[in-house]
Amino acid sequence: MWNSLEVVKLIVAFVGPLTIAATAAITAIIVNRRLKRIEEAQWRNRRVIDKRIEIYDAVAPPLNDLYCYLLWVGNWQEKTPPEIVAIKRDADRRIFIGQYILDDETFRAYQALMALAFRTFNDPGTDARIRSTLSSPLGDRRASRFFAWNEAWTAMFDTAPPPSREEVQAAYLALLAAFKRSIGLQDHSKA
Repeated sequence: MWNSLEVVKLIVAFVGPLTIAATAAITAIIVNRRLKRIEEAQWRNRRVIDKRIEIYDAVAPPLNDLYCYLLWVGNWQEKTPPEIVAIKRDADRRIFIGQYILDDETFRAYQALMALAFRTFNDPGTDARIRSTLSSPLGDRRASRFFAWNEAWTAMFDTAPPPSREEVQAAYLALLAAFKRSIGLQDHSKA
């Protein structure tokens, strides 16, 4: 016959490993769920970064054309004023559609560049006006070798003094830096 002490020993010997196995199983389930949540968050973040890169890929080349136009460098002579306004329209559409995917810094940097590049909210039904001059020591927009100037384009320019080259350059570089950070790239130049 078994006495009560032996029964308790037998129960403890059986329950101990069972408790350890149950604890291990519960811990494994909890860890697995947390890992799955982390993996899902990483997947969502990757998708957001992919969308930001997609927006960047779409707007960076035309914004560089705008930058060149405003600074009178690069391919500025190849672009007509209607093409410059079209760059703004297309970039606005892409940036405003992606506004909630982009981080706030990138969106604000974009708006700052556009505020320097264009005067908006003019007369009803009129396009934004380009904040640049028709001529400068660097050239004359009306004398491009790539197209014949249309006098109606003159009205597409704002008559107020344009921003300085330094302001435009700083705003453009701030936008590029904001995009860079928003997709997770580090700025190694500050290290």
